Amino acid sequence: MRPRYLNDAALEIPDAALVALRKEIVHLFERAFGVIAHGLDLHRETILSNYELEQMIDAPPRKGDYDIEAHYERKLKLLYSEIIAFASQLRTALPEQRADDLYELRNAARGIIEAVKEVKHMRHNLVRYTNHANPDIRAEYNRIRAMLAYVLRQVYRLSVQRAEDVTLLSLDHIRIEIQEMSKALDDRLEGLIRTHRITADMATSLMNDSNYAFSAANALLNTGYALYAPEKPGQREAERAIRLDREEIDQVLADEEDASE
Repeated sequence: MRPRYLNDAALEIPDAALVALRKEIVHLFERAFGVIAHGLDLHRETILSNYELEQMIDAPPRKGDYDIEAHYERKLKLLYSEIIAFASQLRTALPEQRADDLYELRNAARGIIEAVKEVKHMRHNLVRYTNHANPDIRAEYNRIRAMLAYVLRQVYRLSVQRAEDVTLLSLDHIRIEIQEMSKALDDRLEGLIRTHRITADMATSLMNDSNYAFSAANALLNTGYALYAPEKPGQREAERAIRLDREEIDQVLADEEDASE
């Protein structure tokens, strides 16, 4: 897969080159979207529709033999390499005050690839356990699928469709939701182990794969932050100013936990 927007001419005007780079990373995300969706045994159209993803928890997916590694090699690897090479060339021509923008975009591209690889790591168990006779382990893996599909949907709507009802603050709230989901999974897992509703092997797989899944979700959210950023520096700073930082997110979670006690 060759780049659509990157060329030597774009490098002659650094601001235009940043715009071209952002567009190319959106292109990379669009290609990766399908790879991740199929890695979760979901159709692209399902994720982008108004389908209530929570319904997936009680419904096992279709079985398939999708080779996520082959599709990464064919659809993403070369494009990602071209993006990183272009970013390296641009770094030497870019004014110092725009270096953070380049760094953020390069990390966005890296985050997309990381998300694909995290899904690849968990795919074997996902296929196995979403078709398992044990309803508890099946439900937990379907929750993971639903969570990642939700993040994919929102990041796509923000960075590709530029939907007006999805903002950087929306991503902050999604990040909080994800942390809450992670804690809820830990609580459920403890109960499932204590009551012998899943085996030790199932528990180990679920712990490992949930780490992959939440890592992929956070990588995609970081990509969303970078790809949404307005192109004018003043607008970018205004957007960054209203984002919740990590300490604020932790405080929100702590306040919610205190309120629930």
